[in-house]
Amino acid sequence: TGAAIVAFPLAVTWFNDTAAYFYGIYLGKRKLIPAVSPGKTWEGTVAGLAAGVVAGALWAAFVLDAWRNVPLDPWLGALGGL
Repeated sequence: TGAAIVAFPLAVTWFNDTAAYFYGIYLGKRKLIPAVSPGKTWEGTVAGLAAGVVAGALWAAFVLDAWRNVPLDPWLGALGGL
């Protein structure tokens, strides 16, 4: 799935930028570096990072089907140990 691999960084970047923009606009209060970019906020930065991580994990899991390559035995053992 070459197209999915090529689209992966584009999708993650889009989710990152979109979440950072909207979260920063509507809920952002503390400015990140006003002298460099007056519209950027700490809240938008954190939201963008979180959205990028979630989007990357979901894309890898469902589009790239990465779960086939992950051995689940250690995770099931850890879960069973709880």
